[in-house]
Amino acid sequence: MKPKLLLIIKLSTLLFFTTNVSAQFGITIINTISNNLPNADTIFDRKGAGVQSMYSGLSGRWDSANTNFKLLFNAGNTDNISIADISITEVGVGTRLPYTAIAKVRRVVNAQIANTGDHFPYFAAVQSAPSPIETTGTFLINAPEVTSMETALVSNNINIGYDNIFQNNNLNVHYGNIERIDYIFPNGFMPEAGSDFRKIGFTIYDGGEDGNPFKIAGIRALNNLKDPVGYVTPLTSITNANYGNKLLSPFVDFVIFQKDPDFNVCESRPSITVKQNMRGVFVSLASLGFTDGQKVYGFSIFANDIPPASTEEYLMDYENFPTNSNSADMLDLVNSIGLYTFDQAVVLSSQTILNATLQNSKVLLQWNTASLADAQKVYLQRASGNMVYNNLAEINSNQPSFIDETIRGDISYYRLKIITISGAVKYSNIQLIRSTFSDTQIFPTVANDQLYITSNTIVVNKPLIISIFNVDGKLVKSICKTASRSMSVEVAYLQKAMYIIRVTQNDEVVIQQKFIKN
Repeated sequence: MKPKLLLIIKLSTLLFFTTNVSAQFGITIINTISNNLPNADTIFDRKGAGVQSMYSGLSGRWDSANTNFKLLFNAGNTDNISIADISITEVGVGTRLPYTAIAKVRRVVNAQIANTGDHFPYFAAVQSAPSPIETTGTFLINAPEVTSMETALVSNNINIGYDNIFQNNNLNVHYGNIERIDYIFPNGFMPEAGSDFRKIGFTIYDGGEDGNPFKIAGIRALNNLKDPVGYVTPLTSITNANYGNKLLSPFVDFVIFQKDPDFNVCESRPSITVKQNMRGVFVSLASLGFTDGQKVYGFSIFANDIPPASTEEYLMDYENFPTNSNSADMLDLVNSIGLYTFDQAVVLSSQTILNATLQNSKVLLQWNTASLADAQKVYLQRASGNMVYNNLAEINSNQPSFIDETIRGDISYYRLKIITISGAVKYSNIQLIRSTFSDTQIFPTVANDQLYITSNTIVVNKPLIISIFNVDGKLVKSICKTASRSMSVEVAYLQKAMYIIRVTQNDEVVIQQKFIKN
């Protein structure tokens, strides 16, 4: 994926800046979550993709009559790997908040390419692929097939990304005439007054080895079609130096595919096998120029050759907005986006303020009932590390508090979902609780042959998944068991090293901790 811009400005109610300060934070560590995809999708009879001629008009394509491959999607044990939190040396550890975003890809006809180009090349992690000299074989792909860029861009699946974003001329078979990508938070959000705007922001990842430059602008207003109608300018520039270190194992293989409706009935066509790592950059609200009391509706990323002094009007001119962007450094954009916070409060468009306090093994949740006056139904919702909210309880509009006595795992998110009399849906701010309490225990922390799990919170006689990862986040073993109060896990086969064990049930993380194999 391609890098994210990061300019950092410390904003408070007392400090104001007239220009963006150039300072970005490179992401140094990611903590990943693996959600296995249930079924494998097999596509047969795919032809190899390639370039026939790069200098005789439009690029030629070939589907060699002598090549024929099978694509097996969802083939691996870690098909859907997403990022739960990030680490930045200058700031600390940031947690991804489960806000809903949409992506809009903007394509523009230019003088060289007479169409908007609705095909796209994407890369996917693979377990194995045929060698370059083979003409048949199977690609075992650790991810679902990409059928829509817009959907995949907000999937938070880091197994898949896009090749050569912003490459828009006819010298490359993978041109797509993409001039910008908008990441939009439809309801907007607003940090609490006095928040440190350096510690709230977005992440962008580049699937290449180095981290390519790009430009980014914060969206300050939307119209009723959810298109940007206001930007915070000037643009912020992200450079290679703003990225952090490589975030994936050096042994991850990727294969390039092309999804093209003009050729081969929109089938995915395999191309080369490559090794691509991943670098990331954290872009704070401060670096984007947002100030106290200003609502945030997302951001847009642009090719690096867009003029840095571009006005709001220029950025919103979708018909004429640059038709020749073809920067030499192309983003390989990874499908991971989200709002990250470093212990800072963030409020949605609703002004219902929710507070959460950890009290021993319980969580006290409180809110102002006056803001529920127009509510028809109110639900208290909870999510764990999987970022999926479930209803915890239905709340009376005059009820001021609730005690959650069923807290599970290390991280819990809470929010109120409010359905008004008119049928509109609003949400409160999100509250994050980090709990050191867990009546689920895994021991010993230094193991020879066996680990033991005891728990009073898991649901017995129901399936759970025990996953073991190495310190790089790569899945080593995944075991499905029928839950009981006491269980053992065989670890004698592991090499001596540090590992992470995670227990999940009903898509919720029950416990996760490190252990050392002796």
